[in-house]
This record gives sequence, C-alpha cells and structure tokens, in this order.
Amino acid sequence: MAPEGNRFRTVQRSSQFQNVPELLRMMHTYADVKLANDLDLPTPDLHLRPDGQRGPEMEMVPASQVTLEYIQDLGARRRRPQGLVQPFEDNMLKISSDGRKAALSPELVGLEDPAAGAGKVARAAAAIATTYHRTKDPEYGTDAGGTGPGALQIVFADLHASADSDYDAYTDLRQRLIDGGVPPEKIRFMQEAKNDRDKASLFADARNGDVAVLIGSTQTMGTGTNVQRRAIALHHLDCSWRPANVEQREGRIIRQGNANPEVSVHRWATQKSFDAYMWQTVERKSTFINQIMRGTLDMRTIEDIGQNSLDYAEITALAADNPLLIEKTTLTTELSASPASSAPTATNSRTSASASPRCARASRPCAPTPRPLPRSPPTPRTSAARSSR
Repeated sequence: MAPEGNRFRTVQRSSQFQNVPELLRMMHTYADVKLANDLDLPTPDLHLRPDGQRGPEMEMVPASQVTLEYIQDLGARRRRPQGLVQPFEDNMLKISSDGRKAALSPELVGLEDPAAGAGKVARAAAAIATTYHRTKDPEYGTDAGGTGPGALQIVFADLHASADSDYDAYTDLRQRLIDGGVPPEKIRFMQEAKNDRDKASLFADARNGDVAVLIGSTQTMGTGTNVQRRAIALHHLDCSWRPANVEQREGRIIRQGNANPEVSVHRWATQKSFDAYMWQTVERKSTFINQIMRGTLDMRTIEDIGQNSLDYAEITALAADNPLLIEKTTLTTELSASPASSAPTATNSRTSASASPRCARASRPCAPTPRPLPRSPPTPRTSAARSSR
C-alpha cells in the first residue's frame, strides 16, 4: 500500500527470520517472554461481531471528496523529483503527518469540508453517544465499597490539533457528544491532569462513575492508566506507528479487574486514506514481532502470522476499499484457521547435509539412490581420431 492509501507499489523487505534457534538462545539469556495467552488472566471477552468472530470491530468511514482530492495531492508531493523541493520545505515525514491528519479530519490541514458531518469524528461521536445511553444505568462498584451507575468509554487520538488550523478534534468530539445527549461534566480529557495527583483523581472519577467518556492520547493514557473497572468500549480514532502502542491502548480495557464480561474495541478508519497505510505498517511490524515471540528452538525459519497481524491486515484491506485485497485477507484468515496450517512453518537448512545418516536411523528405509546412467559409447569420429594418434 502506498502512503497515500489509494494504490499499491512494489517494495522489497525481509519476509523471514532465519537461524531462529541461535537468535532465541541469545534473547533468552536476558528475557523470559510470557504472552497474554500464556498467563490466562481473567480478562473480558471481545464482543461477538456480525461475522461470528470475537475481535476488534472495523469501523469504516467513506472518504469525503475533499479528503480524496487532498490524498491525490499527497501522492503528487511524494513523487516530486529529489532536489526540486528542499527537505526543510517538504519531506516524507511531513507528508505522512499531513496524511494522518487528513484521515482524521481535513480541517486539521486547514481545509473546509462540507461533509464533516459524516466524517470520522462525527460518526465516532454518534456511536459513542449511542453506547452511553445504552450503558448509563448499570451499577458498578466504587472505590469506597458502594455502587454507582454508568459505564466508561475510552477514546484514543494522538493527532488532534495542528499548527495549520484552529480546529481541534477533541473539542469537536466533545461538542458532538454533548449534542448527542452526553452530559458535559461526564466528558473529560486526559490532558487536564498536569501531575500525578491530578491523574490519580481523574482515574478515581473514571472508576467511580463520574466520567462516562475519557479522551486522550497513547502517551498520556497508556501505561499506568487504571480505569478498567467500568470500561465497556474503546475507540481508536487514529492508528499509532507501533504495534506496542496499539496493544497498550487496548490493554486499558482488556485487563484484569474489568467488571464487564464483554467489551468492544472499535478501530475507526477513513477509506482510501492514509489510515490504510498506517494499519498496514502496524501489520508488518506485528508480523515480525509475533514471529519472534512465538518462536521455538526447533524452527530454523519462521514465517508464521499471528492473530494480531491478521486483525491488522483485515482493517488494512477494508480501509484500502480494494475488493481484491479484501478477498486476499479473507482467504489468508481462513487458511490460518485450517488444520493443515496449525503447525508453524519450519525449514531446516541442514536437513539435506545430514540426510544419509538420518536414513540409517529411520524407522522406515529411505528410497534407494538411483543408479547413474551408463555412459554412451564413443562416436566413430571420436574413435578414428583416437586411433590416428
């Protein structure tokens, strides 16, 4: 997927880890890896999706005409010859940042969007308000030992403001939530907490039912955020660059101590935008990380794909809005679930070198080695040439 999110391009990247036993032995000298599946902690299940699978829900938002035109402009900026524009004027990092902003809202890059009412922020606000009205009455425990009504929703957005515009996605989201019937005092921003004391107070309000929607970024609301007791839904309004950040976000709700038996995770993406490129980048990184974390010493080459990677690939295909990519991802998911693919792929590069000794110890005889073909007799011309010498 190209960075502009609306076409494909051919690139060369590493696709496998080789010499895995040696690599894992080096890593295990200082690390003991335990994944969530190994710990088997009592965490809530993810909500059952319409397709019958439990997993994050992919919330696709059609791109507006303003967004599509801006994405085309990003592609033109990326393809400009080197030297035509100085790096301090425009570069790939700035193009990536502008693409992420436009995928959240074109107003972040200074564009007026007549279709903003149907954009990602508006659609997310409507979904959050609907969930609030559905979950505002159930009782949960409090820190003081009593009970109080109301569930909590967590919203993540790393890019919410820009120097190119006065627009702020947090402010827009808050106003749309108020218009949807969410009380203003129950909408809080993590940026309000300026120190550890403020954070502890805000977290206590979220656990005790005084906060219905908590909005923040990965940096401000990641590790150490203990608000899971009432958390019923989590929303990604954008995608981080690293799989670890996505896991940290979702770890705020899929966490021990959550009183809800089921929760939902919503990954919002604008179709044919930079969101597709972002989720594909996370997919690629997650694939390599899962390969190492799930590797065993009897595997010399790993190219297995973890469930996290399949989830990221699914949202990449949907965000790209490409039927062929969607079909490919569907087939990959089905193949990974088949019994034939339950064992990870392992390739031993030393097998051929030690084939003969292993055949002698095998429980069944090896196939006989084919005899070499007989040499053809010399031609008359060759014989005459030899006799003349």
